[in-house]
Amino acid sequence: MTEDIMQSYARDGYVSAVPVMTETEAAELVAKFEQVEERLGPSIFKLLNVKGHLLFPFLWDVVQDARIVARVAEILGPDVLCWGSSFFASKRALPMWCRGIRMELAGG
Repeated sequence: MTEDIMQSYARDGYVSAVPVMTETEAAELVAKFEQVEERLGPSIFKLLNVKGHLLFPFLWDVVQDARIVARVAEILGPDVLCWGSSFFASKRALPMWCRGIRMELAGG
């Protein structure tokens, strides 16, 4: 992790634009979001936006992804626990790189 990223986290309390998956993997994840929205309605993630990773296996895979956990551990240290997660898909008109996944993580 670069010193700039560490300073950004210290200043802002979060970091962004840290690559952790390929564009293909991100596109597959967006497709899974869209499948859930089609089956359960577009408001499903608003209704279940506290710990979605406990309800949807594909979101569990995201919070357990070793690449993501390793990046978080670089900042917070090796004792990392996913306490909660918030997932969202932004407007379809935005390019893929604008779509986001936010995970609230706590280090021990």
